[in-house]
Amino acid sequence: MRPARALARALAGGSAALYAVVDGGRYADLPRLLREHDLRGLPLFLETPRRPAPKAGPHLVALDGASLMRLLDIDDIDRACVFWRTSADEPIVFRHLRGINQARIPLQAETPGRWRADGTESVVFRHWDPDVMALVFPLLDETQRSRLFGPLAQLTLYSRDLASAVQATSSRDWPPAPRGPLTFTPSQMGAIADGMKARSRRKIARYLRKTAEPTTTSMDDATLLDFVAANEAEARGWGLRTEAGFGRFAWLWLATGGKLAQMAPVRSFVAAPGGTPDVRLRQLMRVAAAQAQP
Repeated sequence: MRPARALARALAGGSAALYAVVDGGRYADLPRLLREHDLRGLPLFLETPRRPAPKAGPHLVALDGASLMRLLDIDDIDRACVFWRTSADEPIVFRHLRGINQARIPLQAETPGRWRADGTESVVFRHWDPDVMALVFPLLDETQRSRLFGPLAQLTLYSRDLASAVQATSSRDWPPAPRGPLTFTPSQMGAIADGMKARSRRKIARYLRKTAEPTTTSMDDATLLDFVAANEAEARGWGLRTEAGFGRFAWLWLATGGKLAQMAPVRSFVAAPGGTPDVRLRQLMRVAAAQAQP
């Protein structure tokens, strides 16, 4: 089922007011795009007379049945918004969502991937990003969920991992929402990092299924994920650091039957000055694709 249709079905029939928080970073000019679809967006980032709210920031959009369908007509909207239902008035919804724009996370330790337990720092909490919310929400305890929801009753988003719309509803059994920003523990940050890594590897595995089908047909999902993880370690040894770089490296590894490891000229090119290894590998892929054209 198409993401927009899955969202429309999940959001149909609710009696409470419906709102979307839309990620302006996904679009060149979100305010203009919303106007073109006859929608009104309120920026959730601070606006002053000398500094207008950034277009790339999150915007709150109040919806009814007709405006929901107009919103869902926007390209890639499933990747760019989170929906909330609530009986609270719009000013209360606005203030609450503004209040969770920032969160507190533990300070980074000297060892990469570790966090200290003796202090926190303030960071932007991308609660308008469905990928972030799909990863973070299951890790929250009831007190944190109470702070996240506040006066809001139901959360809906599209999970690309599950290829479906998912929902969560507030509970009367949750403790009262604490004051102050949402605060994450060191163990939660570790779980988030692990979740991001696993999600990235699943994405690369799906990419390989589509683009390297002859060499992945014999692999079941677990075997392919094991390959992606092991290949990522090899790619890091070449200096690659991005998800896109890991995906391209894995594709080349499969395309060469593992002979990429012995191709010294290729490795020298990827590590050459004048660009990062990830950029160099992208250039190499473009050259290979051009040469493959008849």
